This record gives sequence, structure tokens and C-alpha cells, in this order.
Amino acid sequence: MLSDTAKCKLGSNTKSCTYRPSLILLQMPARLPNEIQDRTLDFLHNSKPALKASALVCRAWVPTSRYHLFSRIKLHALNADVFKNPHCTIRSCEHLEVCGSYGTSTAMTEVLQYLSTHLTPPSLILANWSYVLDNQMMTTFALFPSVERLWIRTVDIRDLQYLDNVLINVPNIRELRMTGCDLQEDGAYSLSFTSRLQSLEFSCCTVNRLLRYFRNIPTNVFAMRYLKRGDISAVGMYFSTLGNVLQEIRIEFSREQDYLSTRNITFHSAIFDSCAFLY
Repeated sequence: MLSDTAKCKLGSNTKSCTYRPSLILLQMPARLPNEIQDRTLDFLHNSKPALKASALVCRAWVPTSRYHLFSRIKLHALNADVFKNPHCTIRSCEHLEVCGSYGTSTAMTEVLQYLSTHLTPPSLILANWSYVLDNQMMTTFALFPSVERLWIRTVDIRDLQYLDNVLINVPNIRELRMTGCDLQEDGAYSLSFTSRLQSLEFSCCTVNRLLRYFRNIPTNVFAMRYLKRGDISAVGMYFSTLGNVLQEIRIEFSREQDYLSTRNITFHSAIFDSCAFLY
């Protein structure tokens, strides 16, 4: 900012004045790097009120605030219109949960096709599907190649071929978790899903049937929660087939069925040459 400083010659008959320009520097406030601002907002990931307020502070804080606000999107037929609205500006999420409690798979398929154009979630959750997924719905999962973690929760699985059809449409998964899943039929199937998993976890499932399928799919980590007495035989057969490739085993017993007098067991770098379980 320039200002003119006039120095008049005092005591002189002349009316002229000489002007000397001087430069005044305004000190600008220090600005924190964007990385530090983003890191600060990361600490608010569990506080939605704080994240909502942060998103209104300045434009630079909007992406990180919204990243945590919409890290998990739960999609079902009742809120499908929200995501298809042209004014919806959600462009990222960590976990995409597709809930089948309401509506039909046709309505869900249309929304997923739309979301696949701008969402790249690394985690997909299929929850509360009380009816069988059709082939069109299954093929829609292939539109999300970013998915590396799949959680199937409370889903009625018709048979092993049906399970294989679901998995081949998410070929890039590395972590598979199944909770409360029931296998209705245990018939013949042809295995098409051949990817190696990093981890496989069961919780409250009919594992005596499901493990028949997963004996053909190697994994690094095998985890089971709430092991039941009737499942011990199937787990023993699984270890006899893939025990030599497992790197870690995690088993959690319920308090009522704590066979080894300890509730949680974790084996690191476990190698089984011939594994025999007490039936």
C-alpha cells in the first residue's frame, strides 16, 4: 500500500513540496497447511455435530467434513430417492450398506446403478435380505470394483451356488465377513470364485455347511465367533484342508460353550500338518 509523505521546505518562499513514496507492508495472518487442517478434522470423525459445524466454517473444510459425515451410507428402498436427487452432492463413502428390509431388488438395482457412477466404496455391506437376490441385482455389484471388504449380514443363502454367484460379482474382495447367515440347502455347485482372501470371518452362521464351500478358497486369517459344539467337526475338516496356508486363527467361544476354559483364542503363524479335533 503506497502513501505519499510530503516534506515541505519550511522557511522557504516556495510553495513546492517534495513527495517521497513509502511502502507499508501489511502482515497477512499465517495459514495452516491443508494437511494439518485435514488432520485436525480427522479427530472429529465420531462427532457429527462438530463435523456439521466445521463444514460451514469455510470451503476448504467441506471435503474432509463431509468425508466423515457420510463415511457410511445406508441404502434401502425408503431413502433411494434421496440419492437419485440431482441436488445430492455426496461423492464419497467408506462403507456402502445395501439393506433389503424394504422394497424390491429392482428398486435397489436402479439406485446402485446410479451411485456406481460417482461412488467408489472400499467396503460393501449386504444386510437383512429376506428374499433371494436376482441376477440383475448381483451383477450390479460388479459396478463397484473398488470393493475389497464384503460383509454379508443376516442374509438367507439359498444354496452354495447362490453364494458363489454373489462372490464372483465382487472379484476384488480380500476380506469377507459373514454374520447371521443361514444356508437353506446344501446341494451341488460349481466353484467360480477363485480369489485368495486375506481374512475370512464367521459369526453366528451355519458353518458346518458354509465351510464346505470355503475349503476351496485359501485365506491368511480365519476367524470364528461363538463356536458351537456342532461346528467343531466342520472346522476340523477345514483345518485339515487349508491349515498349512493359514497364518492366523481366531476363535471366540460363548460363555455357555467354553470348551477350553478360555473365551478367546488366537493362534499366530499356525501350521497344521494333520489337524484332529475331538468330535
